[in-house]
Amino acid sequence: MKEFIISNLASQSAMSLSEALFKLFVSLVIGCAVYAAYYLTSPRVSYNGSFGISLVAMTIITTAIMAVISSNIALSLGMVGALSIIRFRTAIKDPRDAMFIFWSIMIGICCGVAQYIIALASTVVLFVFFLCAKAIRDDKRYILIIRCDISAMEKVKAITYKHFPTSRISVQNTNKESAEFIYELKRAQISGNSRFLKEIYACEGVECANFVLQEDTTNA
Repeated sequence: MKEFIISNLASQSAMSLSEALFKLFVSLVIGCAVYAAYYLTSPRVSYNGSFGISLVAMTIITTAIMAVISSNIALSLGMVGALSIIRFRTAIKDPRDAMFIFWSIMIGICCGVAQYIIALASTVVLFVFFLCAKAIRDDKRYILIIRCDISAMEKVKAITYKHFPTSRISVQNTNKESAEFIYELKRAQISGNSRFLKEIYACEGVECANFVLQEDTTNA
């Protein structure tokens, strides 16, 4: 029994060069699909080209590691111990980034153990999912910034709620002479901004009114 355990721990089947290159090539191709999904679905303000390239490299590296340890139990245990000392200090600001990282690692593991069907099928499903999520979600919002004299505050509020009844004030700054309002608006409300601007600038004491488009980079 002892000899059987030792022989299985020490056994290692040699991998041909063609097999190793095929695994790495498949992981490269599918990793590029992950990069494409990240590029197509990321908001422009949060897109990071270096992170996208890292996803492809992570897929290839994981494939290489799995190819080495999959045929040797002793080596796999040693690799787990070696990798456990690695600590990543980079904070992940967008939850989507964590999903892409796990996606790349999953592909690398599948390719490393020659489970190409699982890697390909999961990639197709996730690719379609991210594209559909990008198409149906609305990650854009508008804010309206109005500066006016303190005497025009109430009139400015009345005009704003008249044209944008579902808007809400997120920030209100005032001093002895002037006031500043920041409203959050829905995307559908912006269609009538020309009539609003004519009426708001006709109000005496209004200094400026600006619409600002923001993209929410924290939602997946």
